[in-house]
Amino acid sequence: MVSQHGKLVLADVFGMPLEHVLSFVPVESVVAAISSSKFLRIVACSDAVWGSRCDKLWCGKVYVPLHFREIRGMSRLAAYWGSLTDSRRCSIMAHSMAFVAIKANGRAVTWGYVAYGGISSAVATLLKKGVVRVCGTNGAFAAIKANGSVVTWGDADRGGNSSAV
Repeated sequence: MVSQHGKLVLADVFGMPLEHVLSFVPVESVVAAISSSKFLRIVACSDAVWGSRCDKLWCGKVYVPLHFREIRGMSRLAAYWGSLTDSRRCSIMAHSMAFVAIKANGRAVTWGYVAYGGISSAVATLLKKGVVRVCGTNGAFAAIKANGSVVTWGDADRGGNSSAV
């Protein structure tokens, strides 16, 4: 890590950028490192580390659960949409200092620092069921529900308040 004009810049390690080096480290070691260092967490969560691997894995592909693929006469688009709204899916999303997990029953659970959207108590009743997707900024999250509604929380200046929309 090198400071240039007051900003942190990733230094090369053995002629390779740190993001590239992290892509060869076992996942368990990356998890241990990011839990102890905010800098390594930022590096490890960047698209530079995992983007190319995800692109290779998912290029031209969409994950659709088997039970949707087995329905005769269902178009690929309908199967994909059905899989997005299927309550058996679960995922986790993180940024900076907050996390949100979508449980198998469609409930979103949050934790982390309040200033980064880690506490969702103001909208907790809206996140109890039907959440199908979550995205976030550095300070706020937005959840898309199965009924098409959007729920936001976190820092209002960073997207946590969508009441004007």
